[in-house]
Amino acid sequence: MDDVDVYPVALLVAGRPCLVVGGGRVAGRQVVDLARCGATVTMVAPEIHAALAVLHAHGLDVVGVVGDRGSVHPGSPVHPGSPADTDESVDDLHDVVATEPGDATRVGEPRLRPDTGIGGDREAGGRATASNSAVVKVLVRPYEPGEAAKYRLVVTATGVPAVDDQVHRDAEAAGVWVNCADRSRCSLVLPAVYRAGRVSVAVTTAGASPALVAWVRSRVADTLGPGMGDLADLLDRARRALHREGRSTETVDWAGLLDGPLPDLVRSGCLAEAGSLLSSAVGVDLGT
Repeated sequence: MDDVDVYPVALLVAGRPCLVVGGGRVAGRQVVDLARCGATVTMVAPEIHAALAVLHAHGLDVVGVVGDRGSVHPGSPVHPGSPADTDESVDDLHDVVATEPGDATRVGEPRLRPDTGIGGDREAGGRATASNSAVVKVLVRPYEPGEAAKYRLVVTATGVPAVDDQVHRDAEAAGVWVNCADRSRCSLVLPAVYRAGRVSVAVTTAGASPALVAWVRSRVADTLGPGMGDLADLLDRARRALHREGRSTETVDWAGLLDGPLPDLVRSGCLAEAGSLLSSAVGVDLGT
């Protein structure tokens, strides 16, 4: 498994059921990232205090959790903390970002708290947002054998080999994509991600070196600088304007535009000037 190349994909998880097994900080980060992408996430663990702290810190405001005895307040002393924390075992995934308000208000479903100002996407002044459809259900109990089969994607980060192995076997038997600390049990490797709006750059060494992954991601962020999300939005407006006029986007020298002053104008915050330049270059009114 160590020498096998990974096949890079970008999963669309919005509205799809995903499971995170574990209640530590690593599990919490996985929940936040899936929720940011609009997934319907279930987190299951007998102790969840550490994970809930991560959820709160990144804008997921938990209304309540579902335990064996029913509803339990997130700060309840019955969950003093979780030893399940596998930071060194997971491929340095820290692309958790601030989120916008959502509709989840039922017991067991955090709502998304606005304007936290917290972000891990390295874009200075930038802000990525979660889908308002994001829902997280927190189950305070041990993982139940076989339950991985109910989900499209599973991440297990318990730090308990026997539990992670059970989750892996259940997911594999059901044909469900699974990530766990032991990469020999993974059918899915989680990269480190630089995010800027709709721009995502994923970096992975297939588990060989989390330190190298973090180093490369940092260099990507420093090289691209701020404004990549705004630049993507601007280019999207130009493409849509061309489509409205029945013109092909293949007639535009996009590479030439990106090698010119356009990116620097966006990085400098001169969005109106950048829009005017792009509009003139492609010969369309970008509209609003």
